[in-house]
Amino acid sequence: IMDFDDQVNQLIEGSLRATRRVIEEGETFEFLAHIVHPGGVQSLTAKGLNSDPGQRAKVNDQINLLMGVLKSNLLITISDAWIGEETSDGCVAISFDPFPGRRKALVVEIWGCSRRLTSGMQEYTHVADGQVLFGELLWVDSAGSSGF
Repeated sequence: IMDFDDQVNQLIEGSLRATRRVIEEGETFEFLAHIVHPGGVQSLTAKGLNSDPGQRAKVNDQINLLMGVLKSNLLITISDAWIGEETSDGCVAISFDPFPGRRKALVVEIWGCSRRLTSGMQEYTHVADGQVLFGELLWVDSAGSSGF
């Protein structure tokens, strides 16, 4: 019997595999949300979030509406973002816009009851021969411990 955490982990792992494939093929991946609810999972993808803050607001409104309608208490988001260096308090700046000195990473965030429970980052780089090298997925929750 698979428990809830196993199902969530499998959903995340499968989504990250698909996301990495998109990036390896040179295509653009922007945003994926999984709304986990009593009847299953409702998934939503969005384009244009990187260039349009108004689009981000619309997608957030849509997610909030769906979570209410579906009586969801768990949201998983995956985005392709730019990250900065970790600060002394362990925070990492995340942006949809490139800035000098920032690195590319897939960012996974798990939200429960309107607060972020944990997040993970998987850095990646494009190398000279066109390949993409992905680092390890590193988890950090809001309490500072690792793992989901």
